[in-house]
Amino acid sequence: MIGECLQFKPSKRPTFNAMLATFLRHLQEIPRSPSASPDNGFTKVCGVNIVEETRATNIGVLQDNPNDLHRVVLEGDVEGVRNILAKAASGSSVRFLLEAQNSDGQSALHLACRRGSVELVEAILEYGEANVDIVDKDGDPPLVFALAAGSPQCVHVLIKKGANVRSRLREGSGPSVAHICSYHGQPDCMRELLVAGADPNAVDDEGETVLHRAVAKKYTDCAVVILENGGSRSMAISNAKGLTPLHMCVAIWNVAVIKRWVEVSSPEEISQAIKIPSPVGTALCMAAAIRKDHETEGRELVQILLAAGADPTAQDSQHGRTALHTAAMANNVQLVRVILDAGVNANIRNVHNTIPLHMALARGANACVSLLLESGSDCNIQDDEGDNAFHIAADAAKMIRENVNCDA
Repeated sequence: MIGECLQFKPSKRPTFNAMLATFLRHLQEIPRSPSASPDNGFTKVCGVNIVEETRATNIGVLQDNPNDLHRVVLEGDVEGVRNILAKAASGSSVRFLLEAQNSDGQSALHLACRRGSVELVEAILEYGEANVDIVDKDGDPPLVFALAAGSPQCVHVLIKKGANVRSRLREGSGPSVAHICSYHGQPDCMRELLVAGADPNAVDDEGETVLHRAVAKKYTDCAVVILENGGSRSMAISNAKGLTPLHMCVAIWNVAVIKRWVEVSSPEEISQAIKIPSPVGTALCMAAAIRKDHETEGRELVQILLAAGADPTAQDSQHGRTALHTAAMANNVQLVRVILDAGVNANIRNVHNTIPLHMALARGANACVSLLLESGSDCNIQDDEGDNAFHIAADAAKMIRENVNCDA
């Protein structure tokens, strides 16, 4: 058409309006593809279903304009979803509709799970063409969205339809779906996953177990569910910082989780975890060192750990103190009594051959000195420097006199 207009000499070339009319005439003469027939399906040329391919392309390229199915899912319109899918199923295009993804790679099933609507999820999963493990651009399946929404009903339906509860994100190298659940702290969702076969002791790419994540976020109920469904072994797994979930529980005074762990674990599991030192000492040493504003929890933790078989002679890594040394030094009479009542020897020595009585005297912890003496502390025991209780008491008295004289 352009060549036809340009064949004239410049002085005789058609006007713009004449050229436009020529263009429109040629446009009308272009042959059109025959329309789809309701009797014989979509027209095929050379064995390729052109209409189907065009429809798939239009559905797949959603970007900022989601198709009708995505729109009604986002609106929470269950009947609208059913109607659209039923119509698509009658025309054999339901698979394209269900696999269509928006600019984030999310399918209609992702969006339904994100809403936490079990009715929407069920409406979509009525069709066998729906891929229950389809992933978005980040590699997340719909199950991850259901967990984030905190919907155990959606999780249950997805699992029933075959969702992979042992899948990992980041192409298999990242956290498991159970890690994702523990991060959001949904105990009912966690129970659905673990009952269906998710690994309660899975370790992620940062060396953290599912239990580490739940404890770190202070999701006690979720942590208890993990322990009750096979996660007890995780208490003996150290992360990259050298901390087990047991250490972390002590650090945040989580008595409930430790108490439940002792109840559901085997003696072997308890024995293994309770011996593992953190960078500052065993769980027992950590519990004895809990500060005064949480001393009630500290005492209870010490009682639980000693009853579970914790080694009372274990020493912290910084100062070589046992739990009794730490309690005596802090003048924590009640904790000293708890430890002594558990059968710990009042003359227990640390790496420097110092006994708790020496610590109490050096700190002027009179109440603890009295209790330790009543419990059989030997005043004649010497430390590595050759000092016994009398020497330490004399040094402490001398220091007090000197300070008094200075003030005078």
